[in-house]
Amino acid sequence: MREYVYVECEKFEGKTMRTGGSTDKSLKAIKHLPKVGKVRYVRGYVYQGRNGVKHVGVIVKGYWGRIRFGGFSWGYGGQGPRGLKELFQELKIPLDPTTKILGDWEPDQVGEKWRISFENGEAVKLEIPGQDTLYKYPKI
Repeated sequence: MREYVYVECEKFEGKTMRTGGSTDKSLKAIKHLPKVGKVRYVRGYVYQGRNGVKHVGVIVKGYWGRIRFGGFSWGYGGQGPRGLKELFQELKIPLDPTTKILGDWEPDQVGEKWRISFENGEAVKLEIPGQDTLYKYPKI
């Protein structure tokens, strides 16, 4: 079976291009979550685009595929972090410990910023690279 992959795109001058994304588009893309199967992890990362500008992305990886959300973010009080909270609620990730990552922001550093691992469809731990496990989620 082929892996399901969903990446937000938009048309620009007749070409389909990946986008930094908008929170509204990312919120609408949440409907694709069942297509990836049981979630294995959710991760937030910073990457450098073709024009040198840094962007953030959130990937939900499941057993059947993955979704890349370009409109979710963290580290400020805007729409992106509010959208990310909605994704966490949809995935039943407890928000209280997760707010620790919503305040962190290092836009100059490219790479993975945080990861929430799942077992049997439930969030089990929150990790930040370079640190020990930040939080283990209680079993529900």
